Amino acid sequence: MKKAGKYPRRKPRPVNRYMRHAKLSEYKFLKIMRAFAIGLGPKEAATETGISEKTIRATFSDLRSKVKDAAQSGKPVFGLGSQYLFEHGTLTEKGKVFLDSVTKSRVFESYKEKHAPRLKDPHEQEAFVFDLGMRVFTGLMVAEEEFYEVSPELKRSLELLDTMQIWIDLNDGVDGFEEEHHETLARHRSLRRMADLVIEQRQIIALRNSGKHRYAGDRFYQDLRKFLLKHPID
Repeated sequence: MKKAGKYPRRKPRPVNRYMRHAKLSEYKFLKIMRAFAIGLGPKEAATETGISEKTIRATFSDLRSKVKDAAQSGKPVFGLGSQYLFEHGTLTEKGKVFLDSVTKSRVFESYKEKHAPRLKDPHEQEAFVFDLGMRVFTGLMVAEEEFYEVSPELKRSLELLDTMQIWIDLNDGVDGFEEEHHETLARHRSLRRMADLVIEQRQIIALRNSGKHRYAGDRFYQDLRKFLLKHPID
């Protein structure tokens, strides 16, 4: 019979609701996430938390990938960033334009220099661009009613365009339909594009007129934390 205590017991993994198979305790993980949320670089975060820079960098990378997942989830997170960049989980055209402008900005170069000066991998760079883009939106105070508001006239026009779209969808594939109504279909597409441009312009004006969020880091931290509680890092 084996004597009790002959073999040392394995240490239990630390409890961490935000990361599966975690080697980090939840307390240390949240310290790192707080540093990430307020924009500290890995070296600064290591000094601030007392955790190794290697662990900080690895955890920052995991968190950065989750920022995009959170925005794609359809939930209103990071200010109005998720709504502006995504529609039904797909990056919008205006979202692509915005992220492209982030990539070319001096702010991004400064951000990259602080966090990953030797960054070359395109997929990793994409994650950094997206991360910074979400921080831009998180740092804005935009009234949602102002962002989404449309005039009564535009609302009526959108309703008519939607009704027309239903008619088009019902007749899609019907022989001769497109040829017979070619001009009407072209006009509908043109008006739809114009309406989308008007809405986009109103949203850009609302963003330009927005104030600066006083606690942007806290806002970013809480949105990411709530998402990770339901979708922890693997």
